[in-house]
Amino acid sequence: TERLEATLLGFDSNDNDLLERFDAVRSAMESFGHLDGWRLTTAGRRLRSIFHESDLLISIAIGAGTLDGLGPHDLAAMVSCFTHEHRGGDRPPPPRLPTRELQDRFGELRSLWRQLSAQEADLTLPETREPSAGFATPARLWCSGAGLGNCLDDDLSGGDFVRNARNLVDLLSQIAQVAAHDTASAAAAASAASGR
Repeated sequence: TERLEATLLGFDSNDNDLLERFDAVRSAMESFGHLDGWRLTTAGRRLRSIFHESDLLISIAIGAGTLDGLGPHDLAAMVSCFTHEHRGGDRPPPPRLPTRELQDRFGELRSLWRQLSAQEADLTLPETREPSAGFATPARLWCSGAGLGNCLDDDLSGGDFVRNARNLVDLLSQIAQVAAHDTASAAAAASAASGR
């Protein structure tokens, strides 16, 4: 997976803790059901096909059903929480999600992130970036067919919108390949609608 490869690629001849870092990544993957000893589980095979800096969190969320049962517009909003990165040194504003269902799902996602983050801290691994709902509403609007003018606000420039939308379409396409049938179908539809 990307994490194991990054660990190996970060190795140089002066690095004496490669095995410890490798074992820490293996432990994290094992604790979240992606490895069984040295064998990939079904979740581990899913993880192999996700290419994103939050790959393990995305796979955990898929396995937990956090993305299941959502229509394409709502799924686009939820998946944007992996791709959006709050800019600036201050804390992001409180999440503003357009529906109660999405608020609850984002709460589930943050709970999964806290569990993963605690494990990463215990193993002295780099922390997975916290999910951000800052692009959820524009993503949902765009996927539903709204015009660009309706998706932008004072905090979101046209360039930021394009960058976020491109990253979202890419991740939705990946989820369409690895999720269960209904979620995969919704992800494919969301990717097509968001890539217009």
